[in-house]
Amino acid sequence: MNNQENLFNECFSKSGGRFNYEETHYNGDFVSAKHIMNSMIGFVRNKYSNLPEIHLDFIDNPSLNAAAALYKGSYYIGINAGTFFLIADLFMKVMSCKSVFPEIGDILLEIDEEKKISASLTFSGLFYNSDIGTAFSEPRDKLRLEHCYYYQSITLEYLVLHELGHIIRGHVGYIDSIRKGAQWSELEYESESNNNLPPSISQTFEMDADSFATNWAFLKLNRIINSKDLKKYRQPDYFGQDWLFASEHWSFAIYLFFRLFNFNQLDFEESKKKSHPPSSIRMIMILNNITELFRKTYKVELRDEVAKKCFDASLKGEKAFLEVTFQKSKINTLTDAFNEPGREYISSILKNWDDAKPLLKPHAFGELPPY
Repeated sequence: MNNQENLFNECFSKSGGRFNYEETHYNGDFVSAKHIMNSMIGFVRNKYSNLPEIHLDFIDNPSLNAAAALYKGSYYIGINAGTFFLIADLFMKVMSCKSVFPEIGDILLEIDEEKKISASLTFSGLFYNSDIGTAFSEPRDKLRLEHCYYYQSITLEYLVLHELGHIIRGHVGYIDSIRKGAQWSELEYESESNNNLPPSISQTFEMDADSFATNWAFLKLNRIINSKDLKKYRQPDYFGQDWLFASEHWSFAIYLFFRLFNFNQLDFEESKKKSHPPSSIRMIMILNNITELFRKTYKVELRDEVAKKCFDASLKGEKAFLEVTFQKSKINTLTDAFNEPGREYISSILKNWDDAKPLLKPHAFGELPPY
């Protein structure tokens, strides 16, 4: 390992250290994923010229998680190897199902056998486990396979943007100022929390990182939609059709990713004690945000038209998720988040921004937004 890889290994040693993907059969896949995420960091860097170098790599850990950290004066983003495998396995098996977007490609090429993702759910989170589920498979239809890669790219870009948001908005700098070597982890296990921050502040930081990621993901989508050279973005021609296509498939991919975090039944009093908002609440906030961005940019008079497109994509995502897992439908958890208690919970998170913002200003790499 080179010097930066050694430092990365030290930084995330408690989580498993650096994953030596070069020694696996998936070397090319990891290199491609790393390129996608580093390209997105470069895309954002165009606005934040004062942003220091950020070192991104994979952690040797099979669980669904990611983290951002400040270690020995440098910033690091670590993506668990299990997260990469789970994302790839999820979309490959989803798009191998004939019932998922049957209008895409030739579904008659796909085989009828059951397809389940290779994952085990424990009290410590979701883990990639190749001994569970059905054998790794990919769509036989070329167009459906291209969609797999498209969804993987959307998800990896969103994930790195979220971690980048923790750095740029000052979350990582702030927690490092109160406890050296602290890391911002995406999942709270029973044995740990996000650096003992008050839950109200921690959840607001998470909301901020989701907002940052959604806004920048939209900027990338918008550029692709309006580009006359889609090959520049490594996208097939039809991916740049229009905002309707983009909003549907982006929402579908992000919903499936968040569904991996499990949509537990909403208990708002209990949720207030956690470091992260409930996944279903986060998904509602993301859908509201992306809906507004599309509506304002493309001057859609009826907001409901955009909202319906994004929400319908989530419904498709839920059905697709059920095809490749043994879980029961949790769509009611998402719809419950739309109700008055859910809206009040979201409002309380937004109101906490007034308390969180002053903490972040000394550590942020740009102007902090109003909410």
